[in-house]
Amino acid sequence: MSISDKVVVLRDGTVNYTQPIAQTSEQDIVRNMVGRELLSFKRQHPVPPGAPVLFSASGVSHPTGGGPLSVDVRAGEVLGIAGLVGSGRTEFLRAIIRAGKGSAGTVSVDGKKRRIRSPRDSRNAGIAFIPEERKHQGLVLQVPAYFNVALTADRQFNGFGPIISVRKQIAAAEEAAARMSLRPANVRLNARQFSGGNQQKIVIAKWTWRNTKVFLFDEPTKGVDVGGKVEIYELIDALANAGSAVIVVSSDLPEIISLSDRVKVMRQGQFVSEHTGDDINEHSLVANAMGIAERTTT
Repeated sequence: MSISDKVVVLRDGTVNYTQPIAQTSEQDIVRNMVGRELLSFKRQHPVPPGAPVLFSASGVSHPTGGGPLSVDVRAGEVLGIAGLVGSGRTEFLRAIIRAGKGSAGTVSVDGKKRRIRSPRDSRNAGIAFIPEERKHQGLVLQVPAYFNVALTADRQFNGFGPIISVRKQIAAAEEAAARMSLRPANVRLNARQFSGGNQQKIVIAKWTWRNTKVFLFDEPTKGVDVGGKVEIYELIDALANAGSAVIVVSSDLPEIISLSDRVKVMRQGQFVSEHTGDDINEHSLVANAMGIAERTTT
């Protein structure tokens, strides 16, 4: 909108819309990209008052991301973490699950302290991590979707003895595909054959059949088209509404504002402000991320 004279929208391999910039709007462009009116998303069921703390992390630090940091997230709550690139947001999430050497801190899930020494330990504690780079860290692209959904399994899909039951894997994947409206719904297709939004659904699906209580999302809609974004938002909202504790890290401020019950802003590896209600707005979040306004949190 800022640098173009004319916009051309492609959909399904054909030119769907052409218009001078002066005669169009972002809403018109988006509507022609997705073929329908894209309504703005807002959580419909915010965290219930008095909901218990489901997830706690204290003294969390990462060698390249600063700290120590502490958070509490209630059951049914979506906590957004905003900040500029390099502020330490991703490193904070990775430190929680001990992805990489030198991380520290203590973690409690549902009131029980859990010893987390590796991503495997965090998985077994009921903590899911949905990474920013799903194609390299969240999926095995050259194998079927059902195999990817089963990646978090221990012995749940064993058949006879240690032999893996493909039938059980496919059944679990098909149930998840139906629940998440995976398109196409064929879980026998390789993961690379799905769009970005549907690949993200597969990454989320591999955690939903386990007893997962905490979901950590790092840039949940990176590389996802504008129509697919709303579907991912609805999935995140549904996870929270089902009683999970959710943390979302995103560079997209409207995304953070739309999804979050509460927002913490990071700068230089530290939380510098916390926002709720009407204080969750672009001006307030950007000002604190850039150090324009100084605020303190407890």
